[in-house]
Amino acid sequence: MLKIGICLGDDIGLEVVPEAVKVMKAAAAKTGLEVAWQELPVGVAGHKLHGHTMPQPTVDALAQNDGWLLGPVGHNAYPRNDPTWISPPLRKKFELFASIKPVRSYPNLPSMHKNVDIVFLREVNEGMQYSGVVVAGSGEF
Repeated sequence: MLKIGICLGDDIGLEVVPEAVKVMKAAAAKTGLEVAWQELPVGVAGHKLHGHTMPQPTVDALAQNDGWLLGPVGHNAYPRNDPTWISPPLRKKFELFASIKPVRSYPNLPSMHKNVDIVFLREVNEGMQYSGVVVAGSGEF
C-alpha cells in the first residue's frame, strides 16, 4: 500500500488540490493500486491547529509517507515579523530539488501557441522562483 500525504496549502490550493486528489484516486482505482491518503495541515491550516505554518506533526507524518501532494501556499498574505508565519520550508527540509511543470496546448482551448507538449524541469534548491530572471516579456513567450 502506498501512503500519500495531502497538503492543501492556501489560497487556490484549497480548490485545486482536492481536484488533483480526485484524479489520483480515480487512477489508483483503475489500476488497482491501494493508497492510504492522509490530509496534513500546512500554511494557514497548520498555523490555526498548531501555531506554525509547517507544524512538526505534519513534518513527522510527511517523513513517513511515500510521497505527498502540496498545494500552493499564500506566504505573501502572512503577517510580517512573526517567525511562526513563514512559507513552509518543505523543499529544504526534505531536500527536494525539482519543480516539474507539464505544459500542453489543447485544440479546443484558445492559446497563444498550438501543438505545445513539453515538460519543464527546474532546479529549485536556490530559493524562490523569481520572475526577474525572465529576459523578454512577461515569461509567457
